[in-house]
Amino acid sequence: MTIKDVELVNEKVKYLLAEEDVIIDAIYYCPFHPDFDPPEKTICRKPSPFMIVQAAKDHKINLSESYMIGDRWGDVICGLDAGVKSILLSSDLLQNEISTLHSRGKNPNFIAANFKDACEFIIKDLSGGN
Repeated sequence: MTIKDVELVNEKVKYLLAEEDVIIDAIYYCPFHPDFDPPEKTICRKPSPFMIVQAAKDHKINLSESYMIGDRWGDVICGLDAGVKSILLSSDLLQNEISTLHSRGKNPNFIAANFKDACEFIIKDLSGGN
């Protein structure tokens, strides 16, 4: 994808969510790739927590009350390293993702069957009903 493609997709997502009264304050993405760019530029790539930490600074986000939802081991590690609770979404690769996490000594805070399940976990967790 080109940067323009990414921006078009992000605008479409923001538009669709706005129709449901969901407002996105900012979207962060890393336009660099380790095969083509120097390491100092690719620091923003997951599993680095760089973008989460930057967003927290930019928007005064309390990371201890935040969540990372993803379907890959890198998403979970990124969230955990940023200090947020990490939720692994189930996929066809779930067992491989869990194995990779375990080999790195990491575990998600929750494994969700789908996005709705992840949202229900967050609501329950935030209300203290873990």
